[in-house]
Amino acid sequence: MSGSGTGSVSDSSGAYAWTQEDHDEVKRFFSILDTDNSGHIDKEEAAKLPGPGAFFRDCDADSDGHVTWEEFTAYLKKRTSASKPHCSIAFMFANLSDLLEGKKDKETLASDFKLKYRENRKAEVKVKKTQKD
Repeated sequence: MSGSGTGSVSDSSGAYAWTQEDHDEVKRFFSILDTDNSGHIDKEEAAKLPGPGAFFRDCDADSDGHVTWEEFTAYLKKRTSASKPHCSIAFMFANLSDLLEGKKDKETLASDFKLKYRENRKAEVKVKKTQKD
């Protein structure tokens, strides 16, 4: 699995700045969902996700019943600019892709996210402590 979680950086405003690894993992996830290679995700394809109704409500900007790559990434970038995620976008989507492909179960996914969250919190505390010194 890729998505090490190390690509997470902030821009000058403190918002999350996407890396190439983030883009690549989100594209992989989108491609897994887009089973007919139409360039968009319809409601049947999104049925693999928990809460597919929320997915469409949040991502389908023009309410046409399809989520395009542009709508999907615009939604994600809006969400990540509002608050910094606890791990990189690449880490999140690599793990979600692994879940959809059956490489991981939900319990392992939850455990991996908790571990990454703890690692990142420790690193943040260390950085803040260093900045004070």
